[in-house]
Amino acid sequence: MLTLGISTSSGQFALVVGERGEVLFDSSAVDFSPAAGLAGRLDAALAALGREAREVGCIVVDTGPGGTSRVRTGVAFANALAYALGVTVCPVTSMELAGMDAWARHGLSALHVVKSVKGDVHAGVADGACCRAMARGAMEEVIPRLAAGAGRLVVTGARRDEVLRAGERAGIPLVDGEREHGDARFLVENEGVFAARAARFPAIARPVTEQTL
Repeated sequence: MLTLGISTSSGQFALVVGERGEVLFDSSAVDFSPAAGLAGRLDAALAALGREAREVGCIVVDTGPGGTSRVRTGVAFANALAYALGVTVCPVTSMELAGMDAWARHGLSALHVVKSVKGDVHAGVADGACCRAMARGAMEEVIPRLAAGAGRLVVTGARRDEVLRAGERAGIPLVDGEREHGDARFLVENEGVFAARAARFPAIARPVTEQTL
């Protein structure tokens, strides 16, 4: 059976399809029009692989935080498709996705920071696929609180320069991870890690937004 991974928290939707932990299709390698959306990416993936939607056995979705509209749209798509196919959906936060990336590339936990639409930030510390803590608020307040006692951390997200300066002022050892978001391929490659989270309708994945964090 195929595993479908959907990333909602990057600059645009990313969709990956794999089987038994191996990525077979990655939408970031294809030049899609923004109008293609997730449905267009899924159709292209299945056509390229010669497979059918009924072969999807699990959907792993990045639930944010990220761009609020995009996160909500992507999670709604994942839930609706899981219901239509009668399969499970596994939620993964963007913090955890960044944490997997940071651990794979640096062997360190991630401090992932995302700008909030209200002008403050969403931030979280993730040890690989486990988000240790997450909070929303002013950067100068949230960063020291989350990073306290965490040791050396890899900073990911679009506001890395600001976070690194805040960390320096607070005496927190931070490293620039040079990435704005985690690689969507980890959603498929680490499917087994998220198996315990698998939800089947009426249970659904829920987006992480200003209202829920």
